[in-house]
Amino acid sequence: MTRRESQSQEIENRRRKRLEPTIGHIDLKIDPDERAQAQSAARWRRFRRELVNWMLVISLFVLLVAGCVGAAVFFGVLQYPQDFTFVKLPGALILAGFIVLYLAQITGAVLAFQSSLVSGCLSLLIPGYVFMILKREGSYWPIAGSWLLGVLLVSVGAWLLA
Repeated sequence: MTRRESQSQEIENRRRKRLEPTIGHIDLKIDPDERAQAQSAARWRRFRRELVNWMLVISLFVLLVAGCVGAAVFFGVLQYPQDFTFVKLPGALILAGFIVLYLAQITGAVLAFQSSLVSGCLSLLIPGYVFMILKREGSYWPIAGSWLLGVLLVSVGAWLLA
């Protein structure tokens, strides 16, 4: 055996002789009352965190809608009528269509929040993102159907106005 072979054999023997540290046998007894208390505290923390997240998202949405309406009134794009008697069928269809569109978008975002906070926020801001998330979660058709109903109502109302 050459010197090089003996050195490699020596290194190989050192590797095989490595001892792993052990702590020993630990037998933990879990008190059912303490476990229930810890689970209850964890549930409360999760609920409080989700509640804060929901309040943040709802307040951001309200601020977004209020800002858009305020900007439209400020720039003269939106004017409030004195009475609503002049609203006829095409205007009502367009308004109902947009309401159905927004409700479908918000409902889809609420369902997307079940998967994660980021996907819920993105589905509120990006209309197409909600369909991707809902397709993955399995509740695609009810939301997409109501969204398409809103598009249909807006299209029919615009066609009747033309």
